[in-house]
Amino acid sequence: MYRSDFELDDNDFLDIVGDEALHRRLIKCIEKWPKLRPLLGAWHISKDFCSALLVLFSSYGILNFARELEVRFLDKLEANVDYRSTSRVLDLIWTAVGISINIYIKKKEISLHSIMDGENIVLKVWYLYFQWAGIWKAHRIGIRNGNHNLQSNCLASAAPLFASAGKHNYTTAIAHHLSTLAKYPKLNQKLQEVGAFKLIPNNENSHICFAFDEALETFRVRFIKQNITGNIINEETLKRNIKAAQSERERVDLLLSEYLEDTSVSHSQRAINSRKEVLWKLVNNLIIIFDMKNPLEHPIFRKHIPPELNKEGCEKLIACYPNGLERIQKVYLQEVLKTEKRDPTGRRAIGVKRTKH
Repeated sequence: MYRSDFELDDNDFLDIVGDEALHRRLIKCIEKWPKLRPLLGAWHISKDFCSALLVLFSSYGILNFARELEVRFLDKLEANVDYRSTSRVLDLIWTAVGISINIYIKKKEISLHSIMDGENIVLKVWYLYFQWAGIWKAHRIGIRNGNHNLQSNCLASAAPLFASAGKHNYTTAIAHHLSTLAKYPKLNQKLQEVGAFKLIPNNENSHICFAFDEALETFRVRFIKQNITGNIINEETLKRNIKAAQSERERVDLLLSEYLEDTSVSHSQRAINSRKEVLWKLVNNLIIIFDMKNPLEHPIFRKHIPPELNKEGCEKLIACYPNGLERIQKVYLQEVLKTEKRDPTGRRAIGVKRTKH
């Protein structure tokens, strides 16, 4: 399509939602065509947030906990190859950490707010995970409920973590995205009303929302196109063919997950029971770890000792948020407002030591 095909009036804009790569290219096009308003896709934000969490906690035992949850392909988890599986693992770890922290502080009769003032390094490290992964979960809830304000607030809260995880491209994209929302109040209002792709089940009154970019990824546009044959006579026939192709894809995914015993995808009762067992096993181990004088002696850390699970490493992790906030503020001034001279030095630096397994 050409610009003239959109027939935009003086006060109209072309809003395009996409991943970081598309967003970056469209930002460069604004100077030539100011009618463009690129927006960062919420699903891709959530996916890269997973990667940021894995990077920040790679030297603190996150893969040890994943192994305890019986995750088989840690290299795939570390690379965030499959967002759906990665998010479920991080979700289970968040749940286990949250439960164990609450049991521990009740046992010790201390409050959540006093954790960071204490001397328990492991407890402080994983309390930070509980907080930061909680922002990620709240962002996902905003997607599922179609709550644009919740998504935006969570993204603003999470932005320093992207910077500290060395996610330079996403840090810049987030700065542009939030700036666009602040610059155009009517766009913000529009997204509050139609900020997601809503799916309504056939026999239920409830609904679930997908981010626009997530809907395209989840429904496998390429898979659908490859599996719709013949001439499409009308819209109703097209919808039926798409639904049939989607159902086929879901059955194939479920069959493969059962065959490969991938409990992160399977919804069978056996898989659910398995997740509960390993979850509570991790909870009990974490409670023990929090109470140990030398937590690294616990069997969970026997195979791979987290190199940064010490006082110095804890201080680096704590500093990630304020340092990341300072970094994204510089990006905003240099890349968005352009009131300062551009200086990309150190933008890809990671605030903590990254460990690859």
